[in-house]
Amino acid sequence: MWGAGEVGRTLVSVMPGMLCTLAIEISNPSPAVVGKCGSGVALGDVQPGGAAVTRARSACGKADDLMTAVDAVLKEAGKSARDLERVAVSVGPGGYTSLRMAVTAAKCICRVGGAESVAIPTANAVLRRVPIEIRDGDRVIIALAWKRNETWRAIVERGEKEPGNGGIITLEELAQEATGAHLVADHWLVPQLRKRGLAGDGLYCSEPVFDAESVLEASAGSKPIDPFELMPMYPRKPEAVRLWEQGKGRRH
Repeated sequence: MWGAGEVGRTLVSVMPGMLCTLAIEISNPSPAVVGKCGSGVALGDVQPGGAAVTRARSACGKADDLMTAVDAVLKEAGKSARDLERVAVSVGPGGYTSLRMAVTAAKCICRVGGAESVAIPTANAVLRRVPIEIRDGDRVIIALAWKRNETWRAIVERGEKEPGNGGIITLEELAQEATGAHLVADHWLVPQLRKRGLAGDGLYCSEPVFDAESVLEASAGSKPIDPFELMPMYPRKPEAVRLWEQGKGRRH
């Protein structure tokens, strides 16, 4: 795993029609799998609708390290923000603060250099790190941003390339949907399901891998949007807003 500010590089020849792209993935810092997580940034060349080749990558252990990681990969590649043609960012669901920081950073970078922005739903990137034999052979359910008795989940039908049917459901509903499917969920959620008697020992599951390079890959098949339209994908209202609304209701 790359430490904060450390850079890994792959030297390749740039193919015609490829766009210099910066990918940002800090959407889910807490559930990251130690030793497997590529949370941070990746710089590479992306052919719209085709291949993506990573040229440099840098991890960031926390959201505060994001701009340091961006600076590291740009310097390693001998580029500046003005050389970027696209900025792809994992927009959630995920952590409230980390998503806001990632989206704000992407907007600023695009504003400075004139790059296009690409919003990548986090589940789309996570799916790319699920082994191909599972994607082709099983129904895959990706659960993110779970809290209390509910979680956001997306369903990927057997052989499909992108998730669909994203939304909030209860853990009871998740357990029913996960029967006979492959569940991608963090290592805190699965014990909760078992603790509540919602899943047996045979639950077929794996942990999500949040990887900046998978965001880079996902951007090849995604259309750019105006950076001002780039927004985090929140599955529910922020806790502060929910508590404020509860308090406001009690005063009336």
